[in-house]
Amino acid sequence: MRRIVIIGAGPAGLSCALTLQKEKEKQHIVVLDRNTHPGGLARSVFFQGHWFDVGPHRFYTKNPAIDSLWKKTLGAGFHPVHRLTRVLYGGKLFSYPLDAWDVMKKLGPKDVILSVFSYLAAKLRLFRPPAETFTQWVTARFGYRLYSIFFKTYTEKVWGVSCDRISAKWAVQRIQNLSVVSLVLAAFNIRPPADPKSLVRSFYYPVRGSGQMYTRMAETFGKERVTFRYQSHVTGIHHKDRKIIRVDYIKHGKRVTETPAHVFSSMPITAFITALSPAPPKTVLAAARRLRYRDHITVNLLVRGASPFPDQWLYIHSPDFQMARVTNYNNFQPNASLRKTHALSVEYFVFKEDRLWHETDTYLQHFAYSELTSAGLLSDQKLVGSFVVREADAYPAYYLGYEKAFDVIKEYVSTFTNVTLIGRGGMYKYNNMDHAMESGIHAAENYQHRDAHDLWSINEDGKYLEEK
Repeated sequence: MRRIVIIGAGPAGLSCALTLQKEKEKQHIVVLDRNTHPGGLARSVFFQGHWFDVGPHRFYTKNPAIDSLWKKTLGAGFHPVHRLTRVLYGGKLFSYPLDAWDVMKKLGPKDVILSVFSYLAAKLRLFRPPAETFTQWVTARFGYRLYSIFFKTYTEKVWGVSCDRISAKWAVQRIQNLSVVSLVLAAFNIRPPADPKSLVRSFYYPVRGSGQMYTRMAETFGKERVTFRYQSHVTGIHHKDRKIIRVDYIKHGKRVTETPAHVFSSMPITAFITALSPAPPKTVLAAARRLRYRDHITVNLLVRGASPFPDQWLYIHSPDFQMARVTNYNNFQPNASLRKTHALSVEYFVFKEDRLWHETDTYLQHFAYSELTSAGLLSDQKLVGSFVVREADAYPAYYLGYEKAFDVIKEYVSTFTNVTLIGRGGMYKYNNMDHAMESGIHAAENYQHRDAHDLWSINEDGKYLEEK
């Protein structure tokens, strides 16, 4: 019987398996994942009566097939949520998506005047070379003043480097079509010709956290068709004559081997390259070393008392704090905000060599609680429980020049006849859940029917697919 190996049980891997199992030919699918349950970065953790995501997730898509799959999978367990998110800056909470009137009212006269002149100076500049960096791209559309307030600090928290070293492609993918003009039109309730991708006003969400979607999907597989191997760490990917002939992984301290007909990989592409045996050429290994993923810490807190804030999450733009985003999971569920305990998560973006990554859970819990208190987001609420999740290699980083390194790796992997890269980690592409699922589905269809789906074109035009 033909065996197919899928590395990663996140949205991409599960969607790939779901499509592959429809094949009538004799085959068995083995899904390997390093976590204890499915979902990848979109999994959820149950703690003292509350569900916590690994960072907040929201479900939205323009893809009707993905939309139908989500709703079919969860049915009544999938409900709409009106989005309320804001930006904390200078001790004030600004509406996000940004609102022109709100910005002008809360910034104050001095900052408003400086922002207007900064914007006009950017627009009246006669010659401007094509933007290569995040700073250049955003400044050209908003002026330096608004860029420094609403984009610079948060972006540098997330990526750990100056915005001058981040590729403009990141801005194109995340905030294309958003402009001062679109903000003013939105303030007058006039829809711009092209919807800014950051202006999504509502989304769907499962009643038991984002991970419920993927747990339910995994439960639909027949055991005779699909085997899930959790807590499995890939240690070796052996190849010969441009074909993967063996995948080694460790489960409960024992080495296990699979001999695959085909491999679909959503593991970080850098880890995939270093796991290959024989080792790739030195140029490929050097390219893998030049790519970096940002690591992620979620400090999850249960507090008792009044609801800290009504938003689903807050972006912390203030440079006074290391935290980047704060979530209140009670506000994702109907009437949950009335509960006596509130499920909060505080997110930190780091590299594994950073001090914060190596701090104890106790230190991180006290540090996050103190930052929330100093920011005025907590007052007399009592901390009654907490836990920490560390997620390595969470976000592929679009640093300047990363494309050249990735193209070397992409070209090398394409020489293998039985490997397909999928998902955010495997494709080194900062995509949403629906894009990851689309990559898994199309990869499976390419394998089954030799369809001509171009996986690399998914979300390549930068359209974030947030609103229908």
